[in-house]
Amino acid sequence: MYPANIQQLFKKNPFGVVYSNWVLFTRLRADTAIENVIRSKHEEIETSLNDQNVSYAEITTNTGRKHLYDKFNCHERNHPLFFIFNKYPADCQKKDHCIIVEWGIWEEAETLRNDLMALVTFFSHKEFRERIQNAHKKKVWSTIKKSLPKIFEASISVLSAVL
Repeated sequence: MYPANIQQLFKKNPFGVVYSNWVLFTRLRADTAIENVIRSKHEEIETSLNDQNVSYAEITTNTGRKHLYDKFNCHERNHPLFFIFNKYPADCQKKDHCIIVEWGIWEEAETLRNDLMALVTFFSHKEFRERIQNAHKKKVWSTIKKSLPKIFEASISVLSAVL
């Protein structure tokens, strides 16, 4: 899905069930190799996450990205960002928590592809999804934040688990 902003995201899947998590991708629109690889995997990522009842979308407008950055206290970065939420992003307040993952610099596109699909595959672990769904306290978000880098190469930087 390619919504212009978070107000255009779907709250429920096509079967009328509220999504368990939301993953939003924001890119710099710099037409870099990293962004092109991520965008080329959009359909595969969206299909895989939808199978896990996780919504995946790319926010496509500058205004939509700026609103997302402002709402979640994330200043613009030098790399694409993924935001992971346990509730509908448009309903989130500044005090609510989320995970923001900044994709670092890869020397090879193949490594990027593998790491990207590792993030997607990680949502197939029911325990991980449930931990995010039920994370309401700072301590739980911190635990989730600590577990993420173990899955990926060192080139991924988890920016924030607590807003």
